[in-house]
Amino acid sequence: MKMEEKNKHEVNSEQIPSDRELNKFFKSRIPDAPESPWFTRTVLNRLPDKKKKKAAAIEIYICAIALVAVVIFGVSFVIRSLEAPVITIGDMIVYAVYLILFAGILYNILTPWIYRRVNV
Repeated sequence: MKMEEKNKHEVNSEQIPSDRELNKFFKSRIPDAPESPWFTRTVLNRLPDKKKKKAAAIEIYICAIALVAVVIFGVSFVIRSLEAPVITIGDMIVYAVYLILFAGILYNILTPWIYRRVNV
């Protein structure tokens, strides 16, 4: 009796369609997307547009260059102001501005990376 139950659940490899057969089957049965400028193949596949990837990469490079510039100018300003006999309120405001610029640019660089890690 156990032998009959075992044979009942066995699957013959000839009965399982191959990936190519399934692909042909679904392509023949699925209608094409309607012609519309707002509904494209990329929307159908939910793929990101290549232009957005390039724009994001350019933004990261520009932010990295700006971050390096802020660090260089900020450090040089701190060194020059520490050589002066007195640190003024104006110096403290410039320190704060450099710190805010540094934090803002760093946030702009790290935000996409953090969201990708969280959403995965």
